[in-house]
Amino acid sequence: MDRLTAVAPGATAAGMRVVTLAERPELAAAFDGLSGAAWPEFMHHRGVDGKAWRSLSTRFGAFQVAVLDAAGGLLAAGGPIPRVWDGTIGDRETRPG
Repeated sequence: MDRLTAVAPGATAAGMRVVTLAERPELAAAFDGLSGAAWPEFMHHRGVDGKAWRSLSTRFGAFQVAVLDAAGGLLAAGGPIPRVWDGTIGDRETRPG
């Protein structure tokens, strides 16, 4: 069985393809539905997830990854955000998160 060994956008294996929402903005609704299904109900209400969460696909689309099957169907979604860090322990300790 083939394994998906690369995670960079554009990587392919076993008929799967990794893309970003910046490349495929039409996947945003499916992406939100799939990633939203992973969170408990209380996370879907106003005030908990906030505007930042709802803007991931537009504000950080280049960092939102989707794994598609050979037919272009959404298999998995990942919603990271970029974070500035200078690589030192001191910098890490002064920033929240």
